[in-house]
Amino acid sequence: MNTLTQRKQASKLVLAVALATGTAMVAGHIVPDEAHAAKKKKKKKQKKAAEEYSDEWRALFVPLEADFKEKGYEIPSFEQRLDQVLILTKSNDEKLQTGQLLYNVGLKSNDYERRAVGIKLMLESNKLPFDIVPQYNYIAYQIASRLENYDDALGYLDTAISLNFQDANISSADLLISKATIYFDAERVNEGLDVL
Repeated sequence: MNTLTQRKQASKLVLAVALATGTAMVAGHIVPDEAHAAKKKKKKKQKKAAEEYSDEWRALFVPLEADFKEKGYEIPSFEQRLDQVLILTKSNDEKLQTGQLLYNVGLKSNDYERRAVGIKLMLESNKLPFDIVPQYNYIAYQIASRLENYDDALGYLDTAISLNFQDANISSADLLISKATIYFDAERVNEGLDVL
């Protein structure tokens, strides 16, 4: 799978996540023509790294993904096959693909645990376009917070803040309030008060 296809899939996932969580965002930036041309030249010079998929992983993942797209997740042995793919997931390319599948299964099945594992794998892959990494960390924070995994939620939120996560509906003050709320929910009141 080429980088363009991965970016398209990642963009589709971001839109799906935004729509599912009610935080649809419009993001983008203007690149001057000269900078855009220089960027294109630089990309042509860079050699594309070979994608890394083991034969064992590919043999399980490809038919599983096809089944999910055609039939959904409620088919016999789907969960067992998904767990087997997860066990075989090692490379960053595998983490990205497995993470996307897990996240999508979690969306369809309303399973926040699957979503949490899926988004964690995608972030660990270091294969997401950098401009969406802050959003993915914010989404991961929301999921971890809902699952009451407060340490994970704080880590993701801190990363989103440090990467200048922005949304028209969420101010920097809102992010700090969210951080304080996590501390309060985790019964770490003094730390929450320090944030405010």
